[in-house]
Amino acid sequence: MKIKKYIVREMQEAMQLIREDLGPDAVIISSYPLPRRGLRDFFNPRQLEVTAALDDTGSPLFKAPSPEQKQFGSFSGRFLPAGAEKYPGKFRNLLKQREFGMNYLENWEKRLRLMEVEEQVINLLLRDLPAEAPDTGACDPDEYVGLLLKTRIVAWLTPVYRREQKPNLCFFTGPTGAGKTYTVAKLATRMAALEQKRVALISVVTGGRLQAVEELKMLARPANVSVEAVTAPEELAAAVRGQAGKDAILIDTEGLPSPNASRMLELKGFLDVLEQPKEVFLVLSCLTRNRDLYKVIDDFNRLNFTGLILTRLDETQTYGSLLNAVCYAARPVVYAGCGLAVPDDLRPVDPQKLAEILLQGAREVHEQGFEINL
Repeated sequence: MKIKKYIVREMQEAMQLIREDLGPDAVIISSYPLPRRGLRDFFNPRQLEVTAALDDTGSPLFKAPSPEQKQFGSFSGRFLPAGAEKYPGKFRNLLKQREFGMNYLENWEKRLRLMEVEEQVINLLLRDLPAEAPDTGACDPDEYVGLLLKTRIVAWLTPVYRREQKPNLCFFTGPTGAGKTYTVAKLATRMAALEQKRVALISVVTGGRLQAVEELKMLARPANVSVEAVTAPEELAAAVRGQAGKDAILIDTEGLPSPNASRMLELKGFLDVLEQPKEVFLVLSCLTRNRDLYKVIDDFNRLNFTGLILTRLDETQTYGSLLNAVCYAARPVVYAGCGLAVPDDLRPVDPQKLAEILLQGAREVHEQGFEINL
């Protein structure tokens, strides 16, 4: 018997290699996604390890079922082990167990809960999904459910991500400690160094945040991006007009405790003087509990933000807040921050990437036990 393993990006590639190496009689005996080495791997295509076998002794390794055997279970087109016809009762029970006892949907429901995806969202994702895999020998039922979930998430979120225009003026706001200044520096450096854009940085100074201005200057210096500080709405409007020829104008602001209504109105005064089309990004931390996350979104809604940026993905193993935030705010998560490296640790997010991060995290998550050690 010949057995060979392949590391590929997709099953179609594996099947082509198997036919070329082992011939049309070879069969796939296992396939599973290789574990990712870190959060950055979520932004690269996932690889599969596929194992194929060919029995060169003259007897078939697997035998197609007879019409009588096909009635034993819903996997009617799957191949049964050679000799199954001698033990019809045994294999009938085995197929029924495989169809009804593996609880693939329940397993995914549990994983999504561990990802802290909201119960309403989980119910919508799993509603009306088929309880069994399609009739193909190369299909793993658990992976099949994952593929269905990914397809559903992408289709669900795509309308939220449709943006007719992308203004070059971007205004960043968010609660204290979300990593907003680092996010602005990463995006400015990415645009200037990687996309060769002319970028202007403006820092709104309120409440004596001079230290944040110096930090922004230090982070943006390698990309040769200068920072201009303003202290009043009129100064901000004049600074933006003065940078009208730039490809991108990014405005950093002070982090606000979301219940502080007076500071929120002060920040809105800076935003209201900008008459140009603009993007307003709300920067949030993935470490924020869901209930607090929704409260922050509600409080910052008065600024009419257009998109979300979630940071600190590298500090958590639960990514449900990505999907929860989009569903609750009805705005897209456009960037995700996963570290402190400038600009590498800020990555664009689209519906497909969001689904991949969430579902791969769900595949690898395990339930953390708890015990009192006092």
